[in-house]
Amino acid sequence: MVKKAKTRKDGLIEKVVDGHHFYGRTEREILKKIKDYQGTKESGISFTKLAEDWYNKHIDSVTPNSQKSYNAGYKKCTEWFRDTPWKTIRISDCNAYMNHLISRGYAFKTVSNAMLVLRLILKHGCVAYNVTENPMVLVKVPRTLPKTKRRCPEQANLEIVKAHSDTPAGLMLYFILYSGLRIGELLALRYEDIDFEAKTIFVHRSIYFESNVPHEKGPKSEAGTRTVPLLECLIDKIPHKKKGIVFPDLNGEWYTNKRIWTVMDNYRKETGANVTPHELRHAYATMCFEAGLMPKDVQHLLGHSDITTTMNIYTDWRDNRIVNAADKLNKVKF
Repeated sequence: MVKKAKTRKDGLIEKVVDGHHFYGRTEREILKKIKDYQGTKESGISFTKLAEDWYNKHIDSVTPNSQKSYNAGYKKCTEWFRDTPWKTIRISDCNAYMNHLISRGYAFKTVSNAMLVLRLILKHGCVAYNVTENPMVLVKVPRTLPKTKRRCPEQANLEIVKAHSDTPAGLMLYFILYSGLRIGELLALRYEDIDFEAKTIFVHRSIYFESNVPHEKGPKSEAGTRTVPLLECLIDKIPHKKKGIVFPDLNGEWYTNKRIWTVMDNYRKETGANVTPHELRHAYATMCFEAGLMPKDVQHLLGHSDITTTMNIYTDWRDNRIVNAADKLNKVKF
């Protein structure tokens, strides 16, 4: 609805269109502003402005770890779409963006994360501006893209971990190797969670970091809450206390983000071990398969919510066993 223009006391001409007020020195100036407004209404605000609105309203509702991946996807899509009116973005535009990421050599996980952020931003626009179709709904990331995998550490690195459990960092890595805990679960572990008589570890919390500050949280999924065996090789490595943090910093508190990775880096420099906490989880899984445990049991011990994650490790282990068998058979003089 357009209301008749009126001249204000300050000399500006005012015209109201659909409840929006437009001001100008001349009728021509106002008409240009109205035309620009109607064009924006039809095609939408720029993608960058929509993305900023989504980010400001939703980024604080996700965990710090998710924020890191969202930030990466946010940067990629805003650099690509920039000032494109968001309502003009079609399925072909989304596919073009995805193909651009693929051409850069990004793996499946990176491309999937970037496309997830794009879908969330466009969904935010659909809800905010009453648009019924999100073009990202029909865009699928090819499953054939390469997937980055964490491999089991080389035996030489495992031997270093086993031989250097007499330092704080060394004991933490040794504990992960023989329990399969995530680094956040390890840092949150308390003596109240360990039953030395039953020889079990109750895993039900984790440490995450906001900037450098540690915070405690529950598991990300139901599978994260679990009981794992306290192996014989661990029992004599830690004090048999009843209360307190099992792996505290020098002040008896949780490690800060900066401090824990400084300690880990120093350990690697001092020992020559080229290994990460997550790779040691992989080694623990491999050890479980070597012991004859079924994939479903290993899934529980590692706290995987998806059996596919466990099966990927199992497949790697099985393939390596076949290669090792072939090497041995080829050396037989029969």
